[in-house]
Amino acid sequence: GDARRSGSVSGTSMYRIIIALVVAAVLASENQEPMARIIKRRDDPLLKMGGILSKVFAEYMTGEENINSSALVNNVSDRLVHSDGSVSVDVVAFGTGTELQELVDELSLIGFQVSSTFHHIASGKIPVSALGDMCNCDKLVLARPVIVRRRAGSVLSEGVQAMEADTVLNNLGFDGTGLLVGVISDSYNARGDADIDIASGDLPPKDRITELKDYPDACDESCDEGRAMMQLIHDVAPGADLAFHTASNGMADFALGIIKLAGLGCQVIVDDIFIFGEPAFQDGIIAQAVNAVNEVGVAYFSAVGNDARQSYECPFVDSGQTLTRDGSVYSLHDFGYGSDPFAPQTHQTLYLPNFSDVYIDFQWDEPFVSVPGSPGSRSDLDIFLFDTPGEVILKESVDSNIGRDPIEMFSLNVTSILISLGRGSDQGYLFTVKVGLLEGPPPTRMKITSFGGGSFIDFPTNSGSSYGHTTAAGSAAVAAANAKVTPPFGVNPALVEAYSSAAGVPILLDEDGNRLPEPVIRLQPRITGPDGTRTSVFGFETFSGTSAAAPHVAGVAALVLEANPHLSPEELFVILEETASDMNDKTIPGREVGFDFRTGHGFVVASAAVEAALNHKGRMKMNTGRKHKHKQKHDNYKLKAIWIDRKNKQKQKGYHGMNNMSRSRTNGISNRSSRGSKSEGKSMKSERGSKTKGSKNRRKLGHLRSYLDGNLS
Repeated sequence: GDARRSGSVSGTSMYRIIIALVVAAVLASENQEPMARIIKRRDDPLLKMGGILSKVFAEYMTGEENINSSALVNNVSDRLVHSDGSVSVDVVAFGTGTELQELVDELSLIGFQVSSTFHHIASGKIPVSALGDMCNCDKLVLARPVIVRRRAGSVLSEGVQAMEADTVLNNLGFDGTGLLVGVISDSYNARGDADIDIASGDLPPKDRITELKDYPDACDESCDEGRAMMQLIHDVAPGADLAFHTASNGMADFALGIIKLAGLGCQVIVDDIFIFGEPAFQDGIIAQAVNAVNEVGVAYFSAVGNDARQSYECPFVDSGQTLTRDGSVYSLHDFGYGSDPFAPQTHQTLYLPNFSDVYIDFQWDEPFVSVPGSPGSRSDLDIFLFDTPGEVILKESVDSNIGRDPIEMFSLNVTSILISLGRGSDQGYLFTVKVGLLEGPPPTRMKITSFGGGSFIDFPTNSGSSYGHTTAAGSAAVAAANAKVTPPFGVNPALVEAYSSAAGVPILLDEDGNRLPEPVIRLQPRITGPDGTRTSVFGFETFSGTSAAAPHVAGVAALVLEANPHLSPEELFVILEETASDMNDKTIPGREVGFDFRTGHGFVVASAAVEAALNHKGRMKMNTGRKHKHKQKHDNYKLKAIWIDRKNKQKQKGYHGMNNMSRSRTNGISNRSSRGSKSEGKSMKSERGSKTKGSKNRRKLGHLRSYLDGNLS
């Protein structure tokens, strides 16, 4: 039989089966792609899993033969439904005590296989057939599919020359020896041919590579991006050891992977993953994990993303007009910001090119219940995608948000929609977007981001598309410039890739969901690295995107830390910034000097950074022998707290991870940013000017030994 039919649905009540059948039939009659639209009844358990999982469940219940093809687009996630008929999910439990374990135990009875738990979230796989039963669990607040977006030896990366890392290797004698660099991505050896890269010298010997957790189940034509990243690090810092942990299992597993890599002794960690569902205006669990390892000396780098400024951001403005949908009456947003009260603009035009797979992420500034200690949203908003005349709904996301996360998401394959409209040969299409408030207070800030292409036409705000853990206070986001258009190749200043994401998204809520006195703007990305370089990994022979830029910079960090192992993460970041070659964001008219939200402080220059590290005040004699400092430091890391169990966080209101600034460079950052900051966010507080004391954060660092001893196995 079909593997997707495996598992039991014996506990699923008949009314939910009928709902799924009726929903699919209604949508089929509307000639739309099947999608489980559910009228918003607060007592309906199916609302816990949201529209995407409801869609998959409805297709399963109606016997759809190809549930993979319409579940998600290929470029947004590796497959949503696995070959064994299961789907990867993050499940959120009520409370932070024993409730999560009780939920996991209950779900295991219907086939849930847990990968990791972190606070009140568990990552794992569950049979599609059990999704209905999952929603009947009383301890479950919400379930969300794991949707991962990647930021994109015999073969030597051109990035080595572009960053002048060859000067460090050949003239200064540093190669990263004694450093351990952790990599987080999709997979390392899903194809099973990593030994070939080791034999060719594109990776270090096997005894210098640690695989904490790989993800072999979802290999497609572009898997093992993590191995391509590791090749680039090895090109830049061939003496450094490497470690890998997948990010493909979900948010809880991702966050715990960060902690485990730090516990292993990594001084540098780099990732190229964004998981849909990470908060835009609040620090989620992955961002909090990044901040935690930063506090104990780990330099964390993250690819900023490949979505330029494909985002619309503004307050909700009631247009005075309504939309009625299946008995629900929405107050429509005025995209014209109330500029014409007699002719409110209730739609936004979104151009999407043909042959593109796009994911729409819509969020607003209410607390996420999936953030530990945060109460959940007070407002319920939905988003609708119409045809050009604004008459036919082609896509929509109508999840129930009250007490859950303030987010709506949907995917679309533009080609399939154009074919259904009889316009398959068009270069693109002008879709119409509408946003409606169903219940609760109107948000003071909301954000629509089009991942994978597109541009907002009528009322563009050209807002940043990078947020989540990538722009956490403890992270250094990395932008991308093609290696061949950098100063060593005769192009000065280096040219940022057109797709490299802008940041500058404000943090409006603290970790407990309380509104901050004023918005916090983080100066991200911090630096730009090279992409468009070579690896020997199949599918990444030419490795483009910020996924390639970030590991290059992580390799430079290893060189700098070998030169001066006593640098704090913030001191390391500052050195990279102050020695960078200035660049310019071409989306801002005129030539401006200094920081901007596309290129950060400029293109990394490895030779200058290492020289600066050698001359850094207070530098101590270094150990240049091949004694692995990361192994010597392992016990020291375990004696410090990387992560306290934040079920006690309500008792310690004084700490907010987004206010964790450098303990040694706070004033310098503020002065430097003033010389080059653009007009973006001038009225908002720059977080790097904060003077929060490190002692406040250290109050959060209590019992790593008990936590890691129980979670690093």
